[in-house]
Amino acid sequence: TAGYAAERPCEVGTYCEAGVRKLCAAGTYGQRVKEVFSSCSGECRAGYYCPAGSSSPTEKLCGAAAAVYCPTGSVAPIPVSVGHYTYFTEARPEIRSFDQVDVDSDGLITWDEFNSLATGALTMTADPNSQTPRFVAEATAAWRMADEDTSDELDEREYGLILSVHEPYGLDGDVRALYGDKHHQLGVVETRSAQAICEPGYYCVKGMRHLCPRGVYGASSGLSVPGCTAKCYAGYYCPEKSIIPNPIPCGNSTVFCPLGSSWPSPVYQAGGYYTLGGTDDGTTRTMEERCPPGSWCDQGIRTICPAGTYGDAHGLLTSSCSGPCTKGYFCPAGSSKAEEVPCGDPSLYCPTGSAIPTAVQPGWYTVNGSTTTRSAIAEAPRGHYAMRGLLYECPAGRYGASTGLTQPDCSGGALAGYFTPPGSVSPRQRACGGPGHICPSNSAYPLKVTAGYYTTTTATDQCPPGMYRDVTGVVDPSLHTETNFQNVDGTPTTISAVPTVVHHAAHAGEGENDGWAVGPLAPCVLCPEGKYKAREGDGPEQCLQCPLDSSTSSSDGTTCECFRLPGGGDYEALSFVTKPDQDQNDGTCIGVSKANATNLKDPPLSLSDSSWTRYEQYPCERGFACVDGVRFAVEAGRYGATERNTNPLGTGLCAPGYYCPEASITKTQIACGGVDRYCPEGSTVPLLVSVG
Repeated sequence: TAGYAAERPCEVGTYCEAGVRKLCAAGTYGQRVKEVFSSCSGECRAGYYCPAGSSSPTEKLCGAAAAVYCPTGSVAPIPVSVGHYTYFTEARPEIRSFDQVDVDSDGLITWDEFNSLATGALTMTADPNSQTPRFVAEATAAWRMADEDTSDELDEREYGLILSVHEPYGLDGDVRALYGDKHHQLGVVETRSAQAICEPGYYCVKGMRHLCPRGVYGASSGLSVPGCTAKCYAGYYCPEKSIIPNPIPCGNSTVFCPLGSSWPSPVYQAGGYYTLGGTDDGTTRTMEERCPPGSWCDQGIRTICPAGTYGDAHGLLTSSCSGPCTKGYFCPAGSSKAEEVPCGDPSLYCPTGSAIPTAVQPGWYTVNGSTTTRSAIAEAPRGHYAMRGLLYECPAGRYGASTGLTQPDCSGGALAGYFTPPGSVSPRQRACGGPGHICPSNSAYPLKVTAGYYTTTTATDQCPPGMYRDVTGVVDPSLHTETNFQNVDGTPTTISAVPTVVHHAAHAGEGENDGWAVGPLAPCVLCPEGKYKAREGDGPEQCLQCPLDSSTSSSDGTTCECFRLPGGGDYEALSFVTKPDQDQNDGTCIGVSKANATNLKDPPLSLSDSSWTRYEQYPCERGFACVDGVRFAVEAGRYGATERNTNPLGTGLCAPGYYCPEASITKTQIACGGVDRYCPEGSTVPLLVSVG
């Protein structure tokens, strides 16, 4: 073969072996000429890669993206692994504390203090001489970033910005997020030399490490998505770089934190909303809701409407809610209707705004509303009693003289001789009502006298109230010369004066024969219309005149019934009153309230112990007839042989040869007498034999 004509020295990037030039292997570099070793000058520098024939340890930058890295001796950039970030592994500056750099302790750091190799902010941990260019570049970038007010001095707050961002060079994304693109030079992306797995609290994309954003957390290493591990737990919020799902409790009741909260959310500022969910202490609220009916809300706290009020709308703001409960109903705490619960049975009542029903007090009854919605009370009036909230009339036979009575016995029973209808206010509410009736004690109504019994006798009793004895046309057929004079034909004369006969007795045959009255007693009749008589007595002068301009006599003649007040005035109720002395015509009409009118209508006391107030009855004796409670003597000329007789004619006529005065009990009551007299059948008195 032909030989070589000349030789050359091996250029940089090559080495020569046995006269053959060879390229320095990829991953190495040759910066010397005439290199004879296959290792050339050494391995390519970290952060760079060296293709075959490279002459510099920094032949090619690893790449403009953080998605690749180049360790020492790299032949080409290496793609970063998922969930990893790239960084520079060679010696790098570390940062000193503020006090270490502030040499003169004036609270401010100058550029000279900051850039000092001995005491400055950044210091090299290894081979500072070889790193001087990087050191100067990083120091300058840090200063520019921190000196926000461009005062050429850094205070402790500004210096703290450097402390917060001085991380491994892979944190380009963090720097940009916190301080903007002007701080990008703090990280040298092109010379990444290693990768590391993303730590908890971070996620890594294309070789860049980022803080897990607010609202999420990163609990594990190697995360590669912005959502990190998951959203922050409801009831908590997550700042950046959170590594647990519940790092900070939401706060108090005025804020809430839904799932994935980055900050606490304030409750609706206009009010009427409340926060809920989470723990009982109120620090981990998870949501807000509008205040429901039956409650009110303030500062995020829901409170039920107080008892006695109700809330019928959403979003109420005050403790008065919608207002007080309607009368007749009660509203427990948390009620949503004005008529939440009917008050209950009549023993309970509920005024407006009732929280619970109120029990009626004894002697009072509930009023207004239905039997289940009473809203007020009233005291039982006279003539009534109240039990368990209900009003009752005092029963017949009883009376109620005072208010507030509590038992059906009321104040007591009717007096003997009187009866008390339901609702009576006096033991003398009604006079029994004439001789045909009796009223024992506690009478509810008059009892009719039993046939053949009597309460009054015409022979001894005076005329009752309302009546007088009318003697007009009375004939006394007795033999008393003072009161009777026979005519020549033997017939008696008629007298107009009041008889003076005083010999009426219970039975004929008692006393002197010629002392018996043999004619009827004058009858009792009603006082003339327009007059009244309030006590017993026979004389017509006892019938007094009712006031002509304001009243008229009652139907029974015992009082006057008013139709107006003297002088013409009106009133809701009228009553006729007299003084106890009935001999004076001093009765008058007065105005009274209806509530008091019944009391003034009690029968006059003068009716007591009269034929109007009888309370006992007696069997009719022989010689008498008893009709409608009045005992009459069997008329003269007849006799009554049996007891309890009801026939005014008695048993029959007197026998011939005998005469029978009033109340005779046998037909041979009295023998006719001497020869100068004779007695036909039915004789009332002996007749004188005519002359001749």
